[in-house]
Amino acid sequence: MDLTRESLREGVARLTDGKGVDVVLDGVGGSVTGEALGSLAVGGTLVSVGYAAGMRAEINVTDLIWKNAHIHGFRFALFTPEQVNAANAALLDLVAQGELHPKVAQVLPLEKAAEAQRLLAESGPFGRILLAL
Repeated sequence: MDLTRESLREGVARLTDGKGVDVVLDGVGGSVTGEALGSLAVGGTLVSVGYAAGMRAEINVTDLIWKNAHIHGFRFALFTPEQVNAANAALLDLVAQGELHPKVAQVLPLEKAAEAQRLLAESGPFGRILLAL
């Protein structure tokens, strides 16, 4: 879904015939977290794994209550470097096989890392912003 055309909540409702999703992995944080929570199905779970758009989020507590939703935090530091490397290798293998299709919004040179971070936080691009050496 293109978040410049519809909200996350609206897009998920459209794609799931109003049911919502069972799990959201939120690596963005900020204003997206509240929308992600609102996109859950009854009994759904939001797992917060990052905060590229900000460490503070505003949620509607009725989404927690009426959806009987759950929110969990997750950090990769709980895993050994070997486990993280194995997971990364498996994901990259899926990309190489054409099983995953990551969306890339923009590629910037490494010197523009600050601009890349600003773009992520301010404009919420449709796709990832990559840094190139």
